[in-house]
Amino acid sequence: MLMKCAAAAAIGAGILLAAAGSASAYTMDSAGVGWVGKGEVQSAYGWNNKTMQDNVGGVTFVYDSTSTYEVVCEFDTPGGNHHVITNTKRSSVKATVGTDARNNSSGKQGPMTGWYLTGFGAVTSTGGAVPAVGDGCPGNSGLGAITSVTQTGTGTGGLYALWSGQSRLLTLTVETATI
Repeated sequence: MLMKCAAAAAIGAGILLAAAGSASAYTMDSAGVGWVGKGEVQSAYGWNNKTMQDNVGGVTFVYDSTSTYEVVCEFDTPGGNHHVITNTKRSSVKATVGTDARNNSSGKQGPMTGWYLTGFGAVTSTGGAVPAVGDGCPGNSGLGAITSVTQTGTGTGGLYALWSGQSRLLTLTVETATI
């Protein structure tokens, strides 16, 4: 009986380890440094191993974050008008192809196993520009003055894999802390 329980426990542990090893997701810290396993991108695009290896050189990464702001404008009459402005920032993420000495399917980049994320690159913004206190009021030909700007929330965001004009949101496993 003891042998059967030990064998069942060993099999269960092996299944858990195999499942953990095959999980597709990424890790990234606040500086944009981390790892994306090939399975994460492969699953997101529905590619088999050969297609993954063929397309590896065309995959890039960006990180999007969206924030909303409440802007208060005052004119000659106190009380002011309230505006909500949404701003989305897109940061490119630098990445290099990672390889491993394992004997797996080789493609144009060698036995590719994922990407090392090496930090954020250029940042672009879309949506309404975030004004500053003292600027002219938006949508009113610059008349009046902005008296306060308050960030009211952050919305969608995450790491996206880009390939051939297509974008796929990836799943965050762990946000690592920098020391």
